Amino acid sequence: MIQVLATLVLSSSPDAGAYTGTLDKQLIMKGIHAQRPTVRRCFVEPPRGKLVVRFVIGPDGRVTESELAEPSPLSNKTVTCVLKAMKAVKTEPPVGGSVLVTYPFIFKMSGS
Repeated sequence: MIQVLATLVLSSSPDAGAYTGTLDKQLIMKGIHAQRPTVRRCFVEPPRGKLVVRFVIGPDGRVTESELAEPSPLSNKTVTCVLKAMKAVKTEPPVGGSVLVTYPFIFKMSGS
């Protein structure tokens, strides 16, 4: 079985630019967890390693952008599939505007 581990990072640095909204991490995690079955279907072979995704949650609570935040050893097909799954994330609307999120998926096999 594939385990997916991650720690959520909300961007509040000056580089965040137009992303001035706030949203509780638990609400974001709930939206991401709802997409885990879709993410798991992105893999033909058991993945190992890390895939860091950066996405924007718009004012309506829907993801408006999704991109790879750093190079990944996973195939382009797998990366594209995961990014598409992240675009389907839905949360409560952020307070004060859009939110920039960085989410590292860490993949390992159970028992390893």
